[in-house]
Amino acid sequence: MDTGTLIKVVAMLDARIVEKAGIIWDDVWEDGYNQGYVNALSEVSSHLQSAIDADVAAMESATGE
Repeated sequence: MDTGTLIKVVAMLDARIVEKAGIIWDDVWEDGYNQGYVNALSEVSSHLQSAIDADVAAMESATGE
């Protein structure tokens, strides 16, 4: 996947995290599910962000910036 696509995916994940985090306290019965959902999305987002950072660092090294 190219860096531009990864950035878009991370943005979508982050938007979904904000959306889900806002409703965690609305339904006590679903809090565990929602918290797990947010945690999983956060982990995926973080993993993809690491890949983006590595790509950017590699490009900077290659161009001498």
